[in-house]
Amino acid sequence: LYTAQMTALMVESLGDTRRVVVDGVFATNTVFLSALAALLPSREILRSLERHGTAAGAASLALPGPPRPPNTEPVVAATLPGLAAYHAEWRARIDAD
Repeated sequence: LYTAQMTALMVESLGDTRRVVVDGVFATNTVFLSALAALLPSREILRSLERHGTAAGAASLALPGPPRPPNTEPVVAATLPGLAAYHAEWRARIDAD
């Protein structure tokens, strides 16, 4: 949960990011993904199905022509009673420091 909260905090710091693609080892962690989606309900959380998504993304920046869209699937948010209140309290404590 802590990792999902920290990731949500970083995504929120990016501003108006509507779509978030999770890549690498975290893309295989369904608990992390569903918690992240619950913490960021206004954003579309997608998990990469690419085996080498980071390398493919880097290559698309270097190669001419339009980039190939990543192979992704949507993440379903977890239903965790009390998560929103817990996260709000956690954020308040971080912001207070």
